[in-house]
Amino acid sequence: MNIGIDIRTLSFRRGGISQYTYSLLKTVLRIDSDNTYSLFNYNKSPYEWDTFRGNAQEIILRFPQRGPCKTFWENVLAPMAARKYDIDLWFSPDFYIPRYLRTKSVITICDLIFEKFHDTRTNKLASALSKKVGFSIRRAIQIIAISSFTRSQILERYSVSPDKVKVIPLAADERFHKIDDPSSLRRVLRRYGIDFDYILYVGEISERKNIVRLVRAYDGLKAKDKLGQRKLVLVGKRTADTERIVSEVKRLHLESHILFTGYVPDEDLPFLYNGASVFVFPSLYEGFGIPPLEAMRCQVPVAASTATSIPEVVGNGALLFDPYNVEDIADKLDQVLNQKADIDGLLQAGLKQAEQFSWEDSARKTIALLESVAQGGQG
Repeated sequence: MNIGIDIRTLSFRRGGISQYTYSLLKTVLRIDSDNTYSLFNYNKSPYEWDTFRGNAQEIILRFPQRGPCKTFWENVLAPMAARKYDIDLWFSPDFYIPRYLRTKSVITICDLIFEKFHDTRTNKLASALSKKVGFSIRRAIQIIAISSFTRSQILERYSVSPDKVKVIPLAADERFHKIDDPSSLRRVLRRYGIDFDYILYVGEISERKNIVRLVRAYDGLKAKDKLGQRKLVLVGKRTADTERIVSEVKRLHLESHILFTGYVPDEDLPFLYNGASVFVFPSLYEGFGIPPLEAMRCQVPVAASTATSIPEVVGNGALLFDPYNVEDIADKLDQVLNQKADIDGLLQAGLKQAEQFSWEDSARKTIALLESVAQGGQG
């Protein structure tokens, strides 16, 4: 079977969907020797797909990806290429199905964030995204949701049969583990100017991630002298919201206590987890939420939000807090930092929880679903 996959997200975006796409594909290509994969892109991705089994090729349909040009790629070039390359099944990890595609199709919906958070998007863009998702849901034979929470959101928002939406969860990569080399750990941390104890957050620097309340919780702990010398390290790419968050840091006079690292390469991220006293994940909305699992694999205690998919992902491997309650965020951090919680029990539970998720399991379930759809089934 020749499976066509839209991998444009690997070329123009860093974030959850591109992480999902790459992690899933590299595992699928490693374990699947029965099918071939045609990976469609508008530009060369930063990965060498032919280093796998030789059953994948990246096909470049070079065309700009803005406005009408992006629409032309999706609705004209992609369907033409699917016919030219004899694609048996089209898979989109980023939810959209080309309008004139005549091939059977499967999509993944990672979240419906655009339905909930219009503060960083125009209403017009949110409405357009909703229409595209609705069209793709109607056209797809099967839909992959990355969590039970996301599945429930899809069923609630769109008129779709429950049998059509399957949950296939994500996972933390195996490169995340406990590092027992202190000199290597210090060397990488120095690269980011870190020579102090710290609380760690990993994710984009946006209001949806609830960074302002985290900063206020940190300030409250500092005022009560419950931090020792620990600083707050915020790892992630800047967004349109970042300046408002920086303004809050300045208002509280915390510039020397909070470090914004910007984007950190994949190879360095395990070191930043390993060096942390605690990992905190205060997000208001996630379709899944991989960072807590990454921290758990590195055997770092985790405090996390009760919002959306997060409790489903972390299980009993994290201390949970109300993300809208600054005092509760501060209390859970205090419990970890000052040994008021059973830290050894939390670390053991966290590692056990993280090990319940694997990219190989997700890849095998995805392959089985794609094969079932191609053969005429419903997954």
